[in-house]
Amino acid sequence: MRILLITLDDLNLYNCGYANMSTETKSINELSKTSHNFWNAHCNVPFCQPSRSVLMTGLYPQNNGSFSFTPINRVPNISSILKRIGYRTVLIGKVSHYKPFDVYNWDQIYDIKNISEIEKCLQAENIFDNSLLSINLHYPHRPFVNSSEREVYFPERMIYNSEIKKQLSQFEQTLIHADKIVSVILNNTVPEDFVVLTSDHGASFPFFKGNCYGSSTNIPMMIRHKEIAAFQDKESVISHVDFLPTVCDFLGIKDVKFDGHSYL
Repeated sequence: MRILLITLDDLNLYNCGYANMSTETKSINELSKTSHNFWNAHCNVPFCQPSRSVLMTGLYPQNNGSFSFTPINRVPNISSILKRIGYRTVLIGKVSHYKPFDVYNWDQIYDIKNISEIEKCLQAENIFDNSLLSINLHYPHRPFVNSSEREVYFPERMIYNSEIKKQLSQFEQTLIHADKIVSVILNNTVPEDFVVLTSDHGASFPFFKGNCYGSSTNIPMMIRHKEIAAFQDKESVISHVDFLPTVCDFLGIKDVKFDGHSYL
């Protein structure tokens, strides 16, 4: 079984089209319909590197060592744990956020970000079974794609002024670009794959990124696999620290201690 962990950069739940019925995130919307989709999922840290470190270790920053733009300590992580049971582990994109390399001990690293490069490396990795693909998109992180101004959805807490409106329009165009990359990734999957899509934290706007409001921490989290029923879960409260315990639970790995608890 392959595990595809797709992370978008700077994306709040209500920036997604399926949540606000506005943004044209067609591929993300379709994945949400066919997944167990948690609407009340939260990151544990509203900054990129420590947030991703929690996701990859199942440990809070005080226990994994990554408080800021700093590497994790020598702790078990998704790559080192899965390699023990014979998985090939691959890091694609946002490479600088996953250090030290010898602790993660990736089998393959692709330091890329554009859509054609991602498609090529996915095709190269399709020949491997029992693999983890950590696929980290650079979008919709700033700098945004320049675009003509369009009608936009203003999430709760978003400041309303002409400059923010212009930037939000560019943000949504950048998110549509990210959605096209998600489409390419999903086109390279099969029902046996364990597909996860999430984000590190809220969008790069005031009251979102770098804050502890719900708009900062409430991120998309959806899991698709043929043995997991599609469901829109709007009640369960989960967070990134629970993700790796869930993967280990699904694979029957019981001998690793985490701060989080399995979604299962």
